[in-house]
Amino acid sequence: MTIRKLIMLTSAMVLLIMIGFCTKPKSESNDEQGEGEVHQVDAEGMESGGHDHGQTFAEPGETGEHEESGEELVVHMSDENIIKFGIETEIAGPGEFDLRRTVPGEIVLNAERLAHIVPRVPGVVTGVESRLGDRVVSGQVMASLESRELADAKASYLASIERFELAESISHREERLWKEKISSEQEYLDARKALAEAKIALRSAEQKLRALGFSREHLDRLHSESAEMFTVFDIRAPFDGTIIEKHIVIGEAVTAEEDVFVVADLGTVWVDFAIQQADIGIIEQGQKVSIGSRSGTDTAYGEISYIDPVIDERTRTALARAVLDNSSGKLRPGAFVNGEIVIAGHIAEVMVAREILLSINDRLCVFVKDEHGFEMRPVQTGYSNDGFVEILGGLSPGESVVTKNNFRLKAELEKGENGVLTCQDHAH
Repeated sequence: MTIRKLIMLTSAMVLLIMIGFCTKPKSESNDEQGEGEVHQVDAEGMESGGHDHGQTFAEPGETGEHEESGEELVVHMSDENIIKFGIETEIAGPGEFDLRRTVPGEIVLNAERLAHIVPRVPGVVTGVESRLGDRVVSGQVMASLESRELADAKASYLASIERFELAESISHREERLWKEKISSEQEYLDARKALAEAKIALRSAEQKLRALGFSREHLDRLHSESAEMFTVFDIRAPFDGTIIEKHIVIGEAVTAEEDVFVVADLGTVWVDFAIQQADIGIIEQGQKVSIGSRSGTDTAYGEISYIDPVIDERTRTALARAVLDNSSGKLRPGAFVNGEIVIAGHIAEVMVAREILLSINDRLCVFVKDEHGFEMRPVQTGYSNDGFVEILGGLSPGESVVTKNNFRLKAELEKGENGVLTCQDHAH
């Protein structure tokens, strides 16, 4: 074989090998490489091979997913029916609302306006002018009693006045005699000492009566008081208020330390809240609070005036207190209430009224009006209070959201097959 023939034979063999490689089946090549397989995903998010890749979501306004699944998430309604059903819309946008924390509380008496009244002197009750529940004004006589100790105190005071006046007269006379060299200096000094002692005794007797509530004017006219009035002691109201306890009857012997009345000024009340440890850091003095009774009475408003720095060992809560005006008398001590404390203000890029949110398939949704009709949109919510909700996803500023009678639109959607509505979400 010549060299030329050998070269031609070799070239032919190389050509045949190349042709065989290029004509190899594509599927066989894919099997070897393990790549390039196309998986079809249906509307339920399941690939045809039986592997669950989870549910897929579309951006707001995209309709490809809905069209592939065959689901109708848009309600088409004529202008006539929109008016008939009273459907109204508003432009979604930013807003500000209060963030609040709801805490349990109890209405209690204002301890700074609560008086446990004692007679101050022992005696026998001769008259009771006030009854339980009566309103009294400052200085009003509520009861009277006859006291021997009071008579002794008054007599001692009047005697002290007489002794003082006598000692003062003797002191002046001895001073004059001493200056005229008639009396000795020692006699003058003794008179000065007696005057000082009489003055001290008079002051002591006066202070005892002043401690019993007698005014300066009363003491000035005490010398003209009748003997019958010497033993009478009047129990008077310390301030305007209501008698909430009464422990006194005519003929009863009472002591100087015994509570005979309890008077409370109900014009203001306290509301004591139990603050959990997790909330102590966000509750501060001066924060506004609204109080609603669990019995449904009118809401009252105030602010936090005191926070106990010590946590209760038994309940593991801290006390927060608000002072409320109760001039209406509707806030009754002892009632349990719920307080909403405004802890901060929050600005949301998109805010809607809480009442327009619909629960569909365990998701919160709204209806958005566009050129295609009313589209149902699942939304992601953020901060909220009783009136407003922050929308973090599913609704953009400037879109027209249904704010009234959106339940009619939900009903229209649920008229679909088997009455079941499948809610597709929208990612953001």
